Amino acid sequence: MGGDSPYASEERRMRDFRIEVLSPEAIDVASQAFARSWDFIERDPVLAGHDRETLQAELALRIQQIVTSGSERDPLRIANRAIGKVREELRDARRRIKLAS
Repeated sequence: MGGDSPYASEERRMRDFRIEVLSPEAIDVASQAFARSWDFIERDPVLAGHDRETLQAELALRIQQIVTSGSERDPLRIANRAIGKVREELRDARRRIKLAS
């Protein structure tokens, strides 16, 4: 399976997922960021039509990437960055599927 697959983002997501031990502070920050961003994502018209589990998995992955990079500790900033990344990833995935059809 390569980059031409309409499911390339799914493949990349599984490859990118890794288990890392987070400090209690990082877990708290990630939890706060998820709660803040999930409220927005559930109501986002750009993401309408995606199933709940996909959205939650994508959001959790993006928050994990931001938190483990160590570049940010503010839950609101993490939430905003994660929302942007989820929107971008799923919008791009939708385009790839349309192009492959």
